[in-house]
Amino acid sequence: MTVGNMDTSGLAATGSAARSPENGVILLLQLACSRATYETPELLLDSPEVVYQGAGHEGDALEVTGGVEEWRVVAADAAWTLRSPAEPDLGPLDGVAATVVVGGYEFEQSSTPVIGEAASYRSLVIASGTSVEYEAAAREPSSEYPSAFGAGFVRYGDALGTMEVEYWLLTARELVFAADDGDVAIGPSEPTILVVGGNEYLTTVLAAWESDILDESVGQPKCGIIGDRFAYEMVRIPAETVPVLPSGLQGTGDIEESPCG
Repeated sequence: MTVGNMDTSGLAATGSAARSPENGVILLLQLACSRATYETPELLLDSPEVVYQGAGHEGDALEVTGGVEEWRVVAADAAWTLRSPAEPDLGPLDGVAATVVVGGYEFEQSSTPVIGEAASYRSLVIASGTSVEYEAAAREPSSEYPSAFGAGFVRYGDALGTMEVEYWLLTARELVFAADDGDVAIGPSEPTILVVGGNEYLTTVLAAWESDILDESVGQPKCGIIGDRFAYEMVRIPAETVPVLPSGLQGTGDIEESPCG
C-alpha cells in the first residue's frame, strides 16, 4: 500500500506483528526497561530482624543491652533481639516501664514462638505509659494495621523512580508522615527528626514501593512474592538529648520477597 510517495506495506506488517501476543510481551518488557529509572536500590533497606529469645521477667521495666549492631530487649513476657540497618539507639529504654508488642506474629500450633526464630511481623511497638518509644513497620500498607500513632499517620508520597525485578516493576516512593508541624515527606535511607505528639523521633524510611506485574501471562500473584512494601522505623529521642543522625545507611540493593499485608 502506498500513501502519497511513501510505501506503507512495511509499516502495516510491523503493526500487525506488534499486536501479536508474543511481541506484545516483548514490547511490554522493553517499555519496562525504559522506565527503570531508580538508580540507587542500595538505599532501600531491609526491615529489622526480630528474633524471639525466650521468656521475660516479672518486672515491668525493660532490660535493654547491646548496641546498634544488635539489641537485646527483655520485657515482662518475652525476650527479643533486634537488628536493624537503620542503626536505632535503644539504649535509653533500659529501665523504662514499657511493653513490647510484636503485631501480626502467627503462632504455629504453639502458645509461644520458637526460640531463635525470626518473627514474621507487621509492626513492632515499644510503648510506655506516656508515649510510643519505638515503632517499626514491615508490611504491605493496610488500614487494618495502622501505626501506633493512629490511622492515616503514614502514607505513600511522590514516586522516586522505577526498578525492574524479575517479572515486577517496582515504583520506589517517599513516605509522608503527619507530624505536628504538618506533613513531612521522607525518602528511603534519609534519617529525619520528626516532632509527633510533642516528642522528637528519629525516623527512617527503610523501603517503600508499589509493585506491578510486568508479564500477566506468568500468572504470579501480587501478594506474597514481591508485593507493595511500606517499611519505616521511629525511635523517640529522650528530652535534653542531642540527637545524632546516622549517615551512610546502605543496603545490599537486593529486593527480597515481602509478606502479604
